[in-house]
Amino acid sequence: LVVCHALTGNASLHSWWGDMLGPGLAFDTDKYFVVCSNILGSCYGSTGAASHKPSSDGKEGELYGIDFPDISVQDTVRLQLHMLRNDLKVNSVKCVIGGSFGGMQ
Repeated sequence: LVVCHALTGNASLHSWWGDMLGPGLAFDTDKYFVVCSNILGSCYGSTGAASHKPSSDGKEGELYGIDFPDISVQDTVRLQLHMLRNDLKVNSVKCVIGGSFGGMQ
């Protein structure tokens, strides 16, 4: 199962849909491998507009700010597919679910 979080959410599925996660529940962890990843550009473990640009001298660069590239829903989905196929070696997905921005994925 792939659970996609809202724009202002994060991959801590248990903290926002915890009542649905676990053995015998909608996101049944005895039956399914459940994946929820942070979206590209979020402030939860991904490079984003509030991140520092790399610098050639090894020092912390300036913030990306408005120079950070736009990220589309399609970009997010491509990255998740790459992660599922190449990193986690997932062959099929039973269900994709999400609320708000997650529902657009």
